Amino acid sequence: EQISAVTYSELNKLDVTPVSNLIKFHDREGGGITGITEIFGRPVITMKQGISIIDSKTAPASPNNWTVSESVHNIGNIAKHGMVSAIGTVYVCYYDGIYGLNANNLAETDQTPTERLKISQEIDEVYQAITDKTAIVGEYNQQLNEIVWNFGSEVWAYSLVRNDWREIATQTSIDILTIDENADLLAFDKTDGDLRSFEFSKTAALGTAQSTWKSKRYAFNLDRKSLVRTLSVYYDTDDDFTINIFLNDNDTVTPDGTYSVAKRAGENVRHIPLKRYARNFQVEIVTEDSVNSFELHKIRLEVEE
Repeated sequence: EQISAVTYSELNKLDVTPVSNLIKFHDREGGGITGITEIFGRPVITMKQGISIIDSKTAPASPNNWTVSESVHNIGNIAKHGMVSAIGTVYVCYYDGIYGLNANNLAETDQTPTERLKISQEIDEVYQAITDKTAIVGEYNQQLNEIVWNFGSEVWAYSLVRNDWREIATQTSIDILTIDENADLLAFDKTDGDLRSFEFSKTAALGTAQSTWKSKRYAFNLDRKSLVRTLSVYYDTDDDFTINIFLNDNDTVTPDGTYSVAKRAGENVRHIPLKRYARNFQVEIVTEDSVNSFELHKIRLEVEE
């Protein structure tokens, strides 16, 4: 058993911390404290194999009345810079995935299945391939309402609005993630000492760029072809773009179908009646040369077996 501890200052006296102001945590499986954050004014302490919450809000001036409770979920946080607190939920990086726990989940009486708290199922292959999960770095991007995690070789963002993931392409080496006084996400590179922002002004002299995104290949049936009735693309952009489809292991640059989509303000969906038979299916989206952003929210296929 390992005993770890946190200290606290006197109320409204941040520079006064008596040695007696100590709260001990017993971790039977060892590992020590890996992070401190808060939910609704209550401190949350994470260890490699557990999570505890201190109820100091009801009686902040009376430490003797504070209570410490440990989450019933047998998970913790192994990445000291990977834990993120956002909108009343603490997100921790564990050995088998990333979990989101709110105040109810941290209660000793919570009966939510632990598996339902995992948010990384969609990118499970990516997460399991991470060489050193203790080196994960994360931060909340308030501008886009998403959490950005650097997994080492790849950077991914989790949307707190749509509960889905997107990969971020960057050539910056990210050692530390934080936010500036304007709530813009900043990335610090220890090697060259550079501090870069994830946000930029469209009016800046950055030039224009065309972007191309290609999905993985969706397999329907290994033995026979299935009828693909409809492709639905949910998006948000101020520019025209093109949708290309590739069927039946088509690995060439020539698509089996091309569809142009005219720009429309706000979130939209384009339903494309395909009525084609295929064993597998791949989608490519190509934007026009522009500085405007393109958001791909969801792709849905209607398939008849």
